[in-house]
Amino acid sequence: PPPPSEQPNDNWTPYHNRLEFETTHFLFSQEEMSAKKINTLLHLWGISLTVHGDAPPFADHRDLYSTINATPLGDVSWSSHSISYTGDRSGGTTSWMGIPYEIHFQDPHQLVQNILKNPDFKDEIDYAPYREW
Repeated sequence: PPPPSEQPNDNWTPYHNRLEFETTHFLFSQEEMSAKKINTLLHLWGISLTVHGDAPPFADHRDLYSTINATPLGDVSWSSHSISYTGDRSGGTTSWMGIPYEIHFQDPHQLVQNILKNPDFKDEIDYAPYREW
C-alpha cells in the first residue's frame, strides 16, 4: 500500500488552529472537565474576549464535543450501528433486553493494514510466535 500522505505542520483539522486543539486536549484529555465547568470556563473566556470583538475557541461543551467527534483518526472511518436483543424473552425480561444500543467501530482489517504500512513499526513486529525467557 502507498505510504500515508504527509500533512502540513499547520493542519489542525478539524480544529481551526493550534489553540483549539490544545484547549480540547487540556479540557477533555488532561483535566477531564465536566460539561458544566467547560461551559463556565468558555463563558468567562468569551467575556474577556468580547472587548476585542473576538470569541472563545468553542461556544460551549457541545461545540467542543462535536469537534472531537469530527476528528479523523488515520484513514479508517468510523461506522456505527444500532443493535438490540432479539433472543427469546419468555420467562421474564430485564430492562436491557428492550433497549437499543449504539455501537461504534472501525474496520479491523483496515486498521491492521495501516499499522503494517506505518514505517514507525518497521523491524518492530514479530511475525511468528516466540518464547521470551
